[in-house]
Amino acid sequence: MLFSYNKMAYGGFIMLEVMGIYIAYPYLFLYSQEDRVMCG
Repeated sequence: MLFSYNKMAYGGFIMLEVMGIYIAYPYLFLYSQEDRVMCG
């Protein structure tokens, strides 16, 4: 029971991390584009 619960929680953390990467990547790309434009 405890093992399955830990396994499920670990999977949830992986999903949050993956979703965070997918959400943050476009913002990082936009920020890099803005920095590129500002730096000229």
